Amino acid sequence: MNLSRVSVGAALAASFLFGYYNGYNDNPSRFTPTQEELEVELVITVLDDYYEINRLYSAITGIHGYAVLGFALIHGERCVITVPKPQSTEDSLAFEVAGHELWHCTHGHWHGE
Repeated sequence: MNLSRVSVGAALAASFLFGYYNGYNDNPSRFTPTQEELEVELVITVLDDYYEINRLYSAITGIHGYAVLGFALIHGERCVITVPKPQSTEDSLAFEVAGHELWHCTHGHWHGE
């Protein structure tokens, strides 16, 4: 497991990184179209495979039998994303998942909106 901590503004890569599947969030969107920047403490957990991601997701959320590719947990100004380790520079799914989860950090639980 590899953990990285960075402070990120919404204008950062989140504006063009848009990803693939699921996120979990207890907060609504904190970013508005008129904001140029949003400060968020970002913690990135990179796991080797989707099995480990799903095992951690189930342990944290208590939700079982629901497959995810990654997930985001937001607590105040802190956002923790769990994403798969890219298998190569060509692993577009892993990068899409990372972008999708980063988007949750700035836009909340936006699925279905």
